[in-house]
Formats: sequence, structure tokens, C-alpha cells
Amino acid sequence: MSQTNAKTERVYLWDNVKALLIFLVVFGHAILPFRLRSDFIGGAYIWLNTFHMPLFIFVTGLFSKRTVNAEKLNHTKIISYIMIFYFMKITVSLCYFLASGNFVFYFLSESGTPWYIFVTAMYLVITHLLKNLNPKKVFTVILILSLAAGYCKDIGATLMLSRMIAFYPLFYLGYLTDSDKLIKELRRPPVRVISLLFFIVFTFLAFYRGRDFYNLLNPLFTNAGGYIYLPADFRAFGPLLRMGTYLFSAAVSASLIAIIPAKKIPLISYIGQNTLPVYALHRQLIYFYQFSPLPALLLTMRGSVIFAIIFAASAVLTILLATKPFRYILYPFTDYTKWSKKLLKWFKK
Repeated sequence: MSQTNAKTERVYLWDNVKALLIFLVVFGHAILPFRLRSDFIGGAYIWLNTFHMPLFIFVTGLFSKRTVNAEKLNHTKIISYIMIFYFMKITVSLCYFLASGNFVFYFLSESGTPWYIFVTAMYLVITHLLKNLNPKKVFTVILILSLAAGYCKDIGATLMLSRMIAFYPLFYLGYLTDSDKLIKELRRPPVRVISLLFFIVFTFLAFYRGRDFYNLLNPLFTNAGGYIYLPADFRAFGPLLRMGTYLFSAAVSASLIAIIPAKKIPLISYIGQNTLPVYALHRQLIYFYQFSPLPALLLTMRGSVIFAIIFAASAVLTILLATKPFRYILYPFTDYTKWSKKLLKWFKK
């Protein structure tokens, strides 16, 4: 295989991975009203939480090398992320208010969808500051901190600290990972066969038995809080359980990377190249559905039927938000230097 083809395969592989992950973000939020009402959907919710954000953050770290390793940190990118974060917070709060009648907004605290954008910006800054240190020692320290932080009751949604600390080992691991070597190892035929079998068994068990372990698994995989959110009998084993979730998420994520097609797939690969508008805009729209009569209507149906309907609707919404018109909505933030320079020039006159 030529170098060009290898590079093309690598890009399309990650595009396809990101397309799947961003769809699962949308789908995960769409099934929220049903996760405790249906065993089948509750299992699906645990299934996707097992890997979709851990792998998303790992891939974010994987593609952070250029920004992190630059001689000077790209402040433009950091500011852009912060602006998108607050755009999301404001619009999510407004849509929540319009849909539910309740207005919730905390300037420095976020437990909902925007957290990932803010945390990504902080990860880029922190990793840039750590780039010249011994990576093995840094990874060991941040892993220990992430395991220990679960005992601190004061670490929560403020500045997204709970998720920032808990997920950082995954981002840093992605930053350290050589993409070419990872793909070479995981795309070997024997590994792909084993990965496929593992993923099938995991999916079957998660869908049909995962709901039984919701109270234990959900706090661990979402990392939205400390060990206090675990069932009382398991809190003493918090660090071991969190380490176990890291390892299991890594195994599921590796199996996905191994089995997802590496070639260009029409529409799917396109979505993978345009995940930001999907992430930034989907939650606002889902609130209007969530607080409408639709969930109550759907609850009259079987869990598998609800799953199929929401799956299809989530796919349509993901495709729609990945199209060019919705990318324009974020241009004031992704290309903010164009208008900010003109504004600064106007003030100087």
C-alpha cells in the first residue's frame, strides 16, 4: 500500500469513528426520557456510555498533537472553544426555558452537554504546559489524581472539574498515542476477528443486562460526580471500579477502531468531518422534543420500537446538523478573528 493510500485510509477511519461517536451523543440525549422506563433502552444507554465519550476524548487527544506541541499555544483556538462553550450554555439554557418553563444558568458550572467543549480547551492548555515533561511520569500522576479525586466531595460541576480530572488520562493517552502504530496493531485480521466477537458479546450483554447495573455503572462511565454517587456498598472500591471502567472502555474502544471500516463511506465520512456543529446544536433541539407530548406517546410502545424510532430520528438530526448551513452558525466563533479585528479597529478610531 502506498503512503498516500495509507494516509487516506487513516483519515477515513477516524472520520468514520467520529461519525459513529457523534451520532451516539445525539442518540444518547434523545433516549434520556426512556432510560429508566425501559430495560432495553436502559441497557442501550449503558452500552453507549461505556465507550462513546471515553473514545471521543481519546480521539480528541490523538488529534491534539499539532496544537499541544506548537512552540506557542494557539490562543485563537482556545478562545474559540470558550466562545462556543458559552454560546452553547446560553442557547441550551434558553431552549430549556422555552421548552420546560424553567431557566437554569451557571456561569462557571456545567453538568450538561457544553462541558466537553470547555474541558477540551483546558486539556489543550494543560497538555501544552506538560509537553516537555516525562510522559510516563505525567501519565502516572494524572491517573493517580483521577482515581483519588473521586473521594473529594467538593469536585463537581464547577469548572467541570469532576469530568475534567476523570477523563484527562484518556485525552493524555490519546495525545501520546502514535496513530499509525495503533492502526497497524488493531487492523490485523486476527485482532479484527477477536474484536468483532468481543463487541457482539458486549453489545448483547449490555442491551439485555446492562439496565440491571445502571446505578453502579452510570456514575462510573459518565464521571459526572465522585464516588458518593455509587451505591453505598461500592464506595470504598471507587478507585478500583474507576480503573476497571478505564480498562473496559479502552477494550471496547479498541475493538471499535479495529472493526469500523477504514474506507470512505458516503455521508458517514462526511459527518465525521463535521462533528462540531452537531455537538454544539443538537441538545437545544432535543429539549423541545423531550418536553413535548411525544415521549408520553412513545412510552405506550415496546422498548425495541421506541429504540428504532429514536434511532432513525437521531440519524436524521445528525445528518441535518452536519450540513453546511449549520456550520455557518458557528462561524462567528470558529472564525472570530475576522470580526474581532474589525471591532477592535473601530474602537481605536
